[in-house]
Amino acid sequence: MPDLQIALALHVIQTGTLAVLLLGAWLGARREVRLAILGLGLLFASLGLTMIGGWTPLPPGVADAVGYPLSLFAFVPLTVALADSRRAHMPAAALIPALIWFAASLVLPLQDSFAHRLTVYLLALSVGHLVLAVAALQIVRGRSRQRVSLSASWILQACFALSLALTVVIVAPDKAADIPTPSIAVILFQIGMIVSLVLMAWIHLDHSQQNHALQGRMDRLTGTLNRQSFIAAFKASTGSKKPVIALLVFKVDGFRAINAASGPGAGDALLVEFAYLCGAHLPEQAVLGRTGSAEFSVALGVEGARQAVLLAEAIRLALESRTSQSGTTQKATVSVGIATAEPATAQFEPLMIAASEALAAAIARGGNRTSIKTGEKLVTIPGEAPRGIDAQADRQVAILRRIAATGATLD
Repeated sequence: MPDLQIALALHVIQTGTLAVLLLGAWLGARREVRLAILGLGLLFASLGLTMIGGWTPLPPGVADAVGYPLSLFAFVPLTVALADSRRAHMPAAALIPALIWFAASLVLPLQDSFAHRLTVYLLALSVGHLVLAVAALQIVRGRSRQRVSLSASWILQACFALSLALTVVIVAPDKAADIPTPSIAVILFQIGMIVSLVLMAWIHLDHSQQNHALQGRMDRLTGTLNRQSFIAAFKASTGSKKPVIALLVFKVDGFRAINAASGPGAGDALLVEFAYLCGAHLPEQAVLGRTGSAEFSVALGVEGARQAVLLAEAIRLALESRTSQSGTTQKATVSVGIATAEPATAQFEPLMIAASEALAAAIARGGNRTSIKTGEKLVTIPGEAPRGIDAQADRQVAILRRIAATGATLD
C-alpha cells in the first residue's frame, strides 16, 4: 500500500474513533454541546475520507461526488467547536474549503480527471487548515501556548497538503498509487494531526474545568457573581486607574409583595431580568453580583460621585420604564444606595456599610430613588425635584435634572 494510502487509512481510523468517543461522551453530558459539534466535524471528515479512499460499497463516481465536499464541509463544525461562544462567532471563512470545491466543479472536469479532482481537494484542504490555524489564534479561549501550538500544528498540515498538491500538478497521476509521497512527509502529517487533536482535547478539558469553577462562583438564578465571589472581585477592582471606587447596592422594592401576589416564579423572572438590565447598562470593567435575596451590588471605578449616580439612575429608570411598557399590573422598582472611596483606601466592609445606609435612606424616602453617601454627606436623588419631571424629558435629560435638583451637594 502506498504511503499516501497508509496516511489516509490512519487518518480515517483516528478521526472516526475520536468522533465516536466524543459523541458518546456528549450523550452522557448533553450540556457539553461543544463535544457534539467537534465529534460531528470529525465524523464528517472520517466519512468523507472513507468514500474518497474507495472503502465503501458506493460506486466510485457517487463516492467521490459525496466524499470530497463532505470532508471539506467538516471544517465548519470544527471551527464552531473552536469558537468561544461568549466572545466570538464562527468566521465565515470556514465555508471557503467547501465553496472552493463547488466553484471548481463548475469550471473543471473534476469527475473525469483524478489529478484535477485531487489538486482542487488538496488546495481546499490546505485553506481549511489555515482557517483553523487563524481561528486558533483569534477565537479560541485558552492559554497562549495552547493556541500557538494548535495553530502551528494546522499550519504544518496545510503545508503538507500544499506540497502534495504541487506534486500532483507536476506528476499528473491517474491514481493514488502513482503519487510519490516521501515517508517523512506522511509521518509529519500524522504527527501534526495527532498533536492538533490532543491540543483540542486539552483546551476542551481546560474549558470544562474553568466552567466548573465558574459555576461555583456564580449565582445559579441570575448568572451573576455570588456574594463571596463578588467580595473577592471587589478587592481586585480597587486597582482601577479611575480616581474613585464606587459601590452601588440595588434592592428591588417590595419584592416580598411581588412574590406573594404573583408567585415565586414571577419574582425569579424579575430578578433575572433586572440582572440583564444591569449587565446591559454597566461598563465592561464593572463587577456585578447578587449579594442578597433581592439585592445586587456593583463595584467599578468612576471619575466621581456624579458618574456613579448617573449609572445608578440609568439602571433604576430602565427597570421603571420596563414595568410601564410591559402592559402588566406587576409594578417593579428599585432603590439604590451608593458609597465611594479612593482606590488606595477602598475596603469592602466600610463601603458596604455606607452604601447600605444610603440604601436605607432611599427606601425611607419611599423607594424608587437613589441615595449616595460621600464622607459624612448623605444625598438622595432627587432632592426637591419637581414631580413628573421624568415624563417631561427623555431619560438622560431627566437624570441630569434630578441630579441638578440636589444643587452642589455631590461636588
